Amino acid sequence: MKTVRASARSWLLGALFLTGACAQPFQNRAQNVTVVPARIAALPAFTMAYELGFNEEAPTPVNDWADAMAASLNPEINRWVLGNRGHAFAETDTMMVPVTYRKFRKWTALALAEIAAQQTGHRDFKLYSVDKWAFGQNLDWLRTMVDADFVLVTLFKDTRRTTGHVVGNVLIGRHFFYLQVGVACLVDLRNEGQMVWCNTRKDSWQDLSVPANASAAIGELLTNLYYPSTPAQPPHGPPPTKH
Repeated sequence: MKTVRASARSWLLGALFLTGACAQPFQNRAQNVTVVPARIAALPAFTMAYELGFNEEAPTPVNDWADAMAASLNPEINRWVLGNRGHAFAETDTMMVPVTYRKFRKWTALALAEIAAQQTGHRDFKLYSVDKWAFGQNLDWLRTMVDADFVLVTLFKDTRRTTGHVVGNVLIGRHFFYLQVGVACLVDLRNEGQMVWCNTRKDSWQDLSVPANASAAIGELLTNLYYPSTPAQPPHGPPPTKH
């Protein structure tokens, strides 16, 4: 399985402080869109991991940790999607895909990052509904390729702090937020890649490379997609599929 890493963005690397809040509530589900769980395909998660050392101006990427996160998160994502009659689209290093697919994946990484920042109040793009984000091109070819009407896309960033970084910043009274974020979104392939649902959590879990933590994270994110009236995640993953 190929590990997918999102491109570094300035808001992820440099803006680690919570600097503002959304001016108004964020609508995380598009209106008048019927989602059939069996017509959802899961794409591999984007994973990013960083370490903040003493007196460092920017986090240092930790690729082994990002790979370990993907190894724990992707099986949980697939378990939820398959458990609700959808399927997973596996990417490999050698697979042949259209250039537009790579462009689409690059766009999803950026859109996920922006939506996560908007939904949590970390940034304000003046876009207050998930359906304001769209790829903007016909994706019938992708519907055929993944055999689905929707694709579930996810992004996870985690940042750990060295002892030196913690001590150094305590001494100067500086506090860090938004060190960890997880976001899951559903893209409607029938409507030029419009986002129709998203859910985000920040600074909510322990190390996401640990399977138990990954399971908890995916449960918290995806319960709102499949069971929106359920206030809390099921304790053992997705509820049984209804026949």
